[in-house]
Amino acid sequence: MRPMLLVLAGIAWLFAANAQAQAKGPPAKKQVEYIKVEIRGVLYVADKVETDLQKLYTETSGATIKAGDEVLELYLGDGKDILATAKKHKGKTIVVTGTLVSINAPSGLQRLTAVPLLPRLVVKVTGIKTAEGK
Repeated sequence: MRPMLLVLAGIAWLFAANAQAQAKGPPAKKQVEYIKVEIRGVLYVADKVETDLQKLYTETSGATIKAGDEVLELYLGDGKDILATAKKHKGKTIVVTGTLVSINAPSGLQRLTAVPLLPRLVVKVTGIKTAEGK
């Protein structure tokens, strides 16, 4: 009889623990981490712009912005709006907003080298506007 009481007590404890866990509600959502950037500089856009983000490790995107002595590569995405706006403002001083993304080397390329390949940083553009007070 004593083992039966222990089993029943264990089952009751499991039900109580489960009810207590459900009372707490769903687990909190993990905060997404990101790096937002805003760059004011001169926009350069090539005639052919790469729209596949994964190809940017081995190829150029075709779009850059020069701010002072620094040149940053831009990923305009495959949306027509940002691409059309970029081509319209080619060679002008503009303000680009976006997020900094890290592109890792393709696994096949990494296996061919003896040294680790560092990730490539590219600005994924979310907005383009003309610069105020040129």
